[in-house]
Amino acid sequence: MKIQRFPEIREDKFNDKNPAIRLYGRRFYADQTEIELLSEFLLVFASQKSIGGRKLLWERGFPDAESLKNWPADTPLEYMTSPRLALKLFAFLGSSRLETRHPCHRNHFETIVGLLKNGIDTSPGIDKEEVLTLVEQVLVGFVGIAQNRTWCTHAFLPVSASLLACESIWKHKQAQKKPKITWEEATGEGGLFDHSAHDFMARGGELLFLQLLNVARLAEKENVHQFEEEMDHPHGTATHLLPRIETGLKDFLGSMPYLSQLVDWVEAADTSALGGLSSSIKSHRIKCGWIPAESWKESYLFGYELANICEAVLDPLEKLDALDLCCVFQVLRSLCSQAARYSRGINDQVKSLGGNLGFAWVVTDPDLQDKALKLAGRTNFTRIQEVIYEAIRSHYALEGDPLSPDLQRLFKEADKHSSGLFAKLGKRIGLITPWKGPGTRLTLNERLLRYLVMAIVKPGERMTLASFEGNLFKHYGIGINGPYLERGVRWSLKDPNVSLGNADQTWFERSLRASGFLIPLSDAVSLVHNPFNEI
Repeated sequence: MKIQRFPEIREDKFNDKNPAIRLYGRRFYADQTEIELLSEFLLVFASQKSIGGRKLLWERGFPDAESLKNWPADTPLEYMTSPRLALKLFAFLGSSRLETRHPCHRNHFETIVGLLKNGIDTSPGIDKEEVLTLVEQVLVGFVGIAQNRTWCTHAFLPVSASLLACESIWKHKQAQKKPKITWEEATGEGGLFDHSAHDFMARGGELLFLQLLNVARLAEKENVHQFEEEMDHPHGTATHLLPRIETGLKDFLGSMPYLSQLVDWVEAADTSALGGLSSSIKSHRIKCGWIPAESWKESYLFGYELANICEAVLDPLEKLDALDLCCVFQVLRSLCSQAARYSRGINDQVKSLGGNLGFAWVVTDPDLQDKALKLAGRTNFTRIQEVIYEAIRSHYALEGDPLSPDLQRLFKEADKHSSGLFAKLGKRIGLITPWKGPGTRLTLNERLLRYLVMAIVKPGERMTLASFEGNLFKHYGIGINGPYLERGVRWSLKDPNVSLGNADQTWFERSLRASGFLIPLSDAVSLVHNPFNEI
């Protein structure tokens, strides 16, 4: 059974051999960090886009509804973006690996610095070098990912549209054979920078963007309205998601205008140094991949949560963190949702025990001592991994080549980017503990609790604690108390009759109260409040 794709791109277009790509779309990738996932998503949002190579449209936003409904077959979404090499060179060359600093890098850096100095007017007693050092420190302060990478593969925190850039890989081995190549030659066509490798900007952000477009094009369908009713959302909620998100993201990306001015100043020096439009800042056209069209339910929930985050009144860096978590949670949910659809290890009865997407996460106290609950949590994590593992193989048996001589290698690679990715991302945000060793289970820290309140409760609104726990189960299959915990345990054990007994999960209520999100009305009733609608 072939998965219907959105957009409807032919299988040979991308030559998708990996079983994880066949199941989840092109693509989730284990080596893409959380900040690069968000950066790529915002990069697509903030770039000029087109469908099928037509005139570039929809800068900083989403395609219009008519274009989404009439999307031509075998036509990918394309977007234009800049690598911002001059900006990265100025900000990150000094902190990059020495062996990757080519003579053309250093020469062009010195040229840019000289031009910037000439453009600075200072008062007596203020050194121009100190001004440049301060500017460099400001830019370095917004580094999002550096690790042990070459300067051009560093990424800024995506707090401003001016800091968004596509991936750039320096061809170090080829560069060693060309010590006299100039900056203009290195950045030109056939040069030493590769902007199409997708090693770090690995398409995960593109996939999340396509998920939002997918649910928007289906917003008027009857099955979407039925899902809105299941979620207790007003009729027509899906049609308003993209406008809410677009307004919020535009405000967020424009909230630091001084950064845009600094970037323009640095890039103007690069343009001047090369006597015109610099090849180091010109745009590159990138084609997006595809997603399973059937993933619209989890995409709807992603859009709903993202819209709430966008409308929350937060400091830019706090909002950055919330957006980051929103993207990570969506990747984790997408992995589980699609796996629940295709795993042969889950029948319809067991699937109905999970949340609205057919899976369950048993979440327990970070400092848990109860042995029975600990065992339930460990069993649940193991079961999640099994379901993803089974789904990869079940689906590949339906539409793959079971006689492929590379089948074991393909499955090993697919597991890395599916069940391995679930564990890796979950541990990085604190959802899965411990980092190493036995007894792995799901839990919630203060940061994640804060995010879940902002994502599920609209800014300024309230809901009862019981309703909040019910929505956690609907959105993520998160079972914490009462019937939701019971259903999570039954889903994990594939036994609809098992009972956990009277488990003490009062830690959740205590954590919400300690974080300031819980308003007690009586001994029996408390309200969960999202206060982020005002400064």
